[in-house]
Amino acid sequence: TAKQQQQQQIQQQQMQKICSRCACLASCAWHKSKTTPNASLCETCYRVEALELVDKKCHSCETTKTSRQWYKSKITVGDLCKRCYRIELVALQHKTCIACSSKTTSGHWYKSKLLPDGDLCNNCYGKEYKLMKK
Repeated sequence: TAKQQQQQQIQQQQMQKICSRCACLASCAWHKSKTTPNASLCETCYRVEALELVDKKCHSCETTKTSRQWYKSKITVGDLCKRCYRIELVALQHKTCIACSSKTTSGHWYKSKLLPDGDLCNNCYGKEYKLMKK
């Protein structure tokens, strides 16, 4: 029937798609490029292109680039890059390292394996991990 032929044509077109940016052949979704006419983009490249087209600046570090997406600050009004957003989330947890008494961490907080109910900063967790490995 005509409907089946049309569906087969659509499937063939989707199978023939090649990302104009990274040349991949498979994607969970295909999109049209907003900057290049008649160009098909895989899902990953489409998201990268969308980030490049956004004119935003991080409220904290003032960068104009981020990975994956922009985030809304939970403390102030403004957008944050992924790095500053993660730093803000760590600060909002109000934890203290049981080993060094630090209130900040460069990564995220970890539960101590040696000290019960203790939170460890990234640095102290690394030290504890090395001790346990010996």
